[in-house]
Amino acid sequence: MAVDEGVIGEIRAALAKRNVVAEEKRMFGGMCFLLDGHMVSGVTSKDQVMARVDPEKGPELARLLNAQPMTQGARQMWGFLLGSVDDVNVIVDASLAYVRTLPPKAVSGKKAGKKSRS
Repeated sequence: MAVDEGVIGEIRAALAKRNVVAEEKRMFGGMCFLLDGHMVSGVTSKDQVMARVDPEKGPELARLLNAQPMTQGARQMWGFLLGSVDDVNVIVDASLAYVRTLPPKAVSGKKAGKKSRS
């Protein structure tokens, strides 16, 4: 299933308004936007907007954002919320507030130009 380019454009615009230059990467069957190696936001193959948030604040933010936690099997993942494109600006703000508190991820071996072991 193709990801809606309009939803991707909404996230790009929301990030640009905040002067955020994010790396774009295809993940989870959709498109994700990363800052310093951490997912900020994205769009799923079902055109839901993903938000990376503080897991401890996930239930509270889900209520405020009218969002649902991502699920893996029966497990609710409160650090990743799914919401509507109508709330993209609030979702991006909530995501950036958390991701900016995280230390940058180290560059992996492949990205650093190292050869992987066979």
